[in-house]
Amino acid sequence: MKNPFLSNPDESRTYHYVIQHHYRGKSVHCDLRIETDQGYLIGWTLIDQIPDEITEPVTTLEQARQFDQKDIWKIDWKAGSVKEREVKGGQIRPANIRAVQKKPEPIEWLTVEGVQEPGTVGATKEFPGVFSIIDTGTVEFGSQKAYFNEYFLDGKLKGRFCFRIIGRSLESTLPAGIPEEQPRTPYYWVFMQPQDSTPYVLSSGAADKDWLPPEGISALPETIRKNIPKRLRFWQQERKEALQSREELTKMEELNLSESNPRTTFILLHQWFRGQIVIRFGPSTEFWRLILGDFQLILQSNPLDGEVFGYQKPLEDQDLWQIGKKQELSPRSKLNPTKNTPSFIEKLDSGNCILIDSSDIFKKVDFEGKSLKGAFALVRESETSDIWLVQPSEIPGKESRLTEGGYMTEVSEETLTIGKDATASLKEALGILSEIKDKCSKQTQWAIDMLASEAGYGKPEFNTPPSPEDYPKPTQKSVQTRIKKALELISPFKEKFPKNKQTAIDILAGTCGYGAPSPEKMSNLTFSELGAADEDAHTILVTIIKPTEADTPKGKFTYPEEVLKNSVPLWHGATAFCDHFNKSVRNIAGVYLDPFYEDGVKAKLRFLDNNLYRLACQIIQDKKQGLAVPDVGISADVEVAYKSQDHSFEVTQISRVISADIVFSPAAGGAFERVLNATGLSTASKPENQPESGSTTILESENELVPLARLRDLQSQNDKLRAELQNQKHLQESLDYALARFREALTLAYPSIPEELISGGTVDEVDASLLKAKTVVEKIKSNLEDSRTRIPAGAPPRTGIDIESLSSLDKIKYGIAKK
Repeated sequence: MKNPFLSNPDESRTYHYVIQHHYRGKSVHCDLRIETDQGYLIGWTLIDQIPDEITEPVTTLEQARQFDQKDIWKIDWKAGSVKEREVKGGQIRPANIRAVQKKPEPIEWLTVEGVQEPGTVGATKEFPGVFSIIDTGTVEFGSQKAYFNEYFLDGKLKGRFCFRIIGRSLESTLPAGIPEEQPRTPYYWVFMQPQDSTPYVLSSGAADKDWLPPEGISALPETIRKNIPKRLRFWQQERKEALQSREELTKMEELNLSESNPRTTFILLHQWFRGQIVIRFGPSTEFWRLILGDFQLILQSNPLDGEVFGYQKPLEDQDLWQIGKKQELSPRSKLNPTKNTPSFIEKLDSGNCILIDSSDIFKKVDFEGKSLKGAFALVRESETSDIWLVQPSEIPGKESRLTEGGYMTEVSEETLTIGKDATASLKEALGILSEIKDKCSKQTQWAIDMLASEAGYGKPEFNTPPSPEDYPKPTQKSVQTRIKKALELISPFKEKFPKNKQTAIDILAGTCGYGAPSPEKMSNLTFSELGAADEDAHTILVTIIKPTEADTPKGKFTYPEEVLKNSVPLWHGATAFCDHFNKSVRNIAGVYLDPFYEDGVKAKLRFLDNNLYRLACQIIQDKKQGLAVPDVGISADVEVAYKSQDHSFEVTQISRVISADIVFSPAAGGAFERVLNATGLSTASKPENQPESGSTTILESENELVPLARLRDLQSQNDKLRAELQNQKHLQESLDYALARFREALTLAYPSIPEELISGGTVDEVDASLLKAKTVVEKIKSNLEDSRTRIPAGAPPRTGIDIESLSSLDKIKYGIAKK
C-alpha cells in the first residue's frame, strides 16, 4: 500500500479535520485526524500534555472538558497557536512538539467523543478511554514529502503547520511526553508552527532543489492559489515551464502571502438595561460586546467612537452570534443575570476580519465590517490583567483588498517612491546583504530589514535601531566587503529614500568605517532654554583619544593613528556621561560635535550640564595658570576589532562608539583643550590669574587663589579613601571571624591535632598549617608505636600526645619548634 501520508488529494474538494484529547487515567495525548479523498483518515498523535499537571484519573467526559479548559498544554487552545519558548541564542519562537504517525482510520472518527469502557478500544484494563473534541475545521494539503508534511488549518488552529523528521535530541521542544508515548525510533517526528507563513513550494529551499509537487497539485491554500495569475500557475504546466513560473512567483512582491494573518469573524453588540444596575465598570446601564471567534471583550463605550477600554470575558453563549435586530433578554438568564431588570441587545456590525498579529497580550485586527472597518490594536494591560485597550491603528504601506479568491495584501504604489532604478538596485543590494545578515550585529540586521521593507519584503520588528547592548560584535572583514558592494549599488540613490531608510544606509556605512548617522533628535523632550541657545554655547574643544597604549583589565590595547583617523565620523553625536559606570539620563554630561583629527581625535563637547561646564572651564583656566588640577579628562567607551601580539592587542577597527565619558585619570590621553565662545574661537585668558566668572574662590595665601572646584575635588578624593579604608577594615574583621570559625571546625574534625598547631591569617596558611600538623602528629604516633616495644611489662600504655611534656630537643625534632 502506498504511504498514505504522501497522497495529494484533489484540491477542488473541501476536507475536514478534528483534534481530540484522548485520556487514559492520568495520561493524555492529542490526536489530529485529517480527512482524505480515499475514504479514510490519516492522523498524528501529538504529545501536548505538560507532565505531572493531571493529578487524578480522568474517567468522565465532564472531567475531560474541565481539563481541556486549563492551561496545562503545550498548545494554547484558546489562542489557537503553539506556545512559545526560549531557544539557543535567546530567541523566542513557537516550540516543536513531538508527534507520532497514526495508521489510517475510518471516517467515523471525525465525530468520536465520549467514554470507552476499560478493556475496550482506546481504554486500558484499569481506566476507561475518554475522547473529547477540542477543535474542528477545514484543512488544505501543502507539500507532502517522505520526511515533511505541510497542512493549512482553519479552525481554532489557523495557518500553516508542519510535521518534520528530526534525527537528534530536540533542544527547542517543550518538556517531553509521558514515558509510554516516547518515540522508540532513532528519529523523531515533530509538529511545528513555522514563523514563516510562506508555503514550502514557494520557498527558496524548494526552488533551489527544483522540487515541485505532482502534476495538477499546487500544494497551496485556495486563498493564495486563486490569486496567482494564470500564466504562472505552475501546477498546470510542463516541468520546465513550471520551474520558471515558480521561480518568478518566489520573487513577486505582491504575493506577500497573508496566510500568517488568519481570517475569522467578528460581531459588535450593544447591550443596555432599563434602569440602574451595577456591573464591572461601576454604575452603568450599557456596554458593548466585541467578539472575535471565541475571544470576547466587554467594552465601556462604543469602539466606533474611538479609543476604548474593556475587560476580557469568556463567551457565555454561542447564540450571541445569532443576534440581529433589537431583542429583549429576560432577567435571570445567561446574558441578563439581574433579578428583575429587563435588558436589550442588538447587533451594530458583523463580518470578517484578519488577525494581523495575535498573542496573549497584543492583537492587531483588520476589520472588514460596514461600520467597524480598518486596523485596530488590542493591547492587554499586563499578562495577569483582564483589562484591554482597543484603539484604531494603521497598516503602513499595505492596502487590504478582497478579491475573488479571498484576501491578499499587496504593497501600495504610493509607498514605492524611490523609482524603478533605485528599486532595482535596492533589490540587488538586498540579495547580497541577505547572504551575510546572520553574521552581522543586531544593529546592522535592523538596517538590512529596514531597507528590505522599502522593497516590500516586510518590516523590521522595531522602528528604531536596537539599544547598544543588543549588538556587541564588531563586523568581520569578509562581511564588510559584501556590505561595501551593496552600498555601491544603493548610495547613488540615497537622497530618494525616506529618512528612516537613509539612517539604515548610514548605519551600514558606519559598519564599514565610512561614518555614522547623525543622532536622532529627542522630539518627545522639550528643553526651551536649550533650543534657544547658541549652537556653540557651553562648548569646549576636547581631545577624545590619541594614538596610545591603554591599560584595560584584559591587557594593553594599542590604538594606531590610521584606526583613529578612520573612526572620526563615528564620534559625531556621541554622548558624554559622568563616569563610565553610571550611564543614565541623570548623568548625561553633553554631546560631541564636529569631530576631526589632529594628533588625535578632537571634537567640540557641548555641555548640557552647567555645573560640569564650569568645572571644565575652571580646569582649563587653572592649567593655563600653572596651578595644580585634578586628573579629569575624556575616556572613550568603544567596541573594537583587534589582533593579539605578544600579550598585547592592536586595535584594527573601532566599530562602534558607545560614549566618551568624563572620568578621573583617563587612559588614552583624553583631555579638555580650550573653551570656545559662540563663534567657536578660543576664549582669551583672563588677566591677573582670575578664574572664570561664576566660580567661587578661596584665598589660601597672598600669592595663590585655590579654586573651590579644586578643594571639592580633594575633599572628594579624601572621602573616597576614607570609605575604602573603612571598607577594608570591615572586610578584615569579617575575614578574621571566618578564619576563627574555620579553625574551630578543623579542631572538631581532627581531635588528635592540638589546637595550637592550626594557625594562619589566610585560608591558604591555615590549610598549610593543618597539613604540617598532620605530618607532625603522624611522626609522634610512629615514634610512640616504636617505643611501646621497649616499655617494661605491666607499664600502662600511652594513649595520647602531651605536647607540653616534650623537651625542647623533641619539639625541634618533630618540627613543632625551630632551632
